[in-house]
Amino acid sequence: MLTDFERQQCRDFKKRLDAARTPEGLKAIKIAAQVRQAQDNVEKVLQHYKKQSVPAEHKETAAEQILKFYK
Repeated sequence: MLTDFERQQCRDFKKRLDAARTPEGLKAIKIAAQVRQAQDNVEKVLQHYKKQSVPAEHKETAAEQILKFYK
């Protein structure tokens, strides 16, 4: 037997599955995947710059190097 909370979770999950099959749901899933991919790309870029060695006389941090391109 399931508790009331577990039954409600199952109902909510079923609603999300049904909503994902609609055209709007498919678009939302595609957009969410693109956002996740963009976040992963940002993390990869930041990790790349974090691993680079910066000379001691160079006081600009890797984050500042990245941010100067967006100013």
